[in-house]
Amino acid sequence: MAKHWLLLTLALGWSSAMSFAGLGSFHDHALANPLLYGRAVPPPLCNSTEISTMNMGSCVCREQQFGCSSPPMNCSVCPNSKGEFLTAFKNVTTCLGGCTDREASCQGCGLWFHSLCDCLKNPQWCNKTSGPIKKDTGPIWVLLSQPGAKENLTTTNERVSGILDTYEKPKFFDEGWEFSQSCYKPQEQALAMNSVRVRTHEQIHTHICKRNDAMYNFLGAENPNHYNSEDLTLVSNYPNNDGKGTDILCLVVKNGDPVKNFASALGQLFAKYPNTCQQRIGQAILQDKYKNTWACATNTTNGPLGLFCGK
Repeated sequence: MAKHWLLLTLALGWSSAMSFAGLGSFHDHALANPLLYGRAVPPPLCNSTEISTMNMGSCVCREQQFGCSSPPMNCSVCPNSKGEFLTAFKNVTTCLGGCTDREASCQGCGLWFHSLCDCLKNPQWCNKTSGPIKKDTGPIWVLLSQPGAKENLTTTNERVSGILDTYEKPKFFDEGWEFSQSCYKPQEQALAMNSVRVRTHEQIHTHICKRNDAMYNFLGAENPNHYNSEDLTLVSNYPNNDGKGTDILCLVVKNGDPVKNFASALGQLFAKYPNTCQQRIGQAILQDKYKNTWACATNTTNGPLGLFCGK
């Protein structure tokens, strides 16, 4: 009798073990298949690490986002004589900068989670890059030229918020400005990077825009011999009459050659003038009719786009 109960117990145990094993194998099968109980299982959305490493084979990019999951932020800037203590509203959840995963549903990080992500996933929209789109190969620069966009942009899969980060890694960001110069038409267009105060996206990017003819004519009338190719020098003739403290500081490279040290020059400027309100500083490049390439830092309330980009 005891032997009979032992055999029955072993049989029941084996049956239970097989049942659990069956459940486990069914679970694994469900995870491995896109349909479960007749319903499609959507692939995961690409996270920040997958975008920065270009390891995006199994994820999909987010749709364009509007607003944010929290109210827009008013971020503080350095106090200055113009009474500017806050930035324009930013559709992000933090003022720390940079597009982490907690910003994924925010319009202010749409360039990272939507535009750049789509570009890296669809090389026909990334038809110009500084290196191959290949996972775990290090950061590259890309031209964003998506259909329907008002203007093209350049950016990088290095997760970095903007202009004030560039002079901490001058070599990489000098290369970024060189890449941007290879993407624009210098006799028709200009390049501009917004200041912290006015930018709307928290991933670094350079605008490729129609040039501002007023600035084109003004710089064409300047004597390039009063400047050099290494240091940002105040353009004393610029009409500083808008009541908002607008200054531009430029270096010049002649003969249509590219500027190769723009980020480095900005770092040197900040080191020379440590009390500068850095959140007001933007950058722009424009070539005049004599093929002098002017790379300028702008110190202004509204950023460089209105000065260097036309409508």
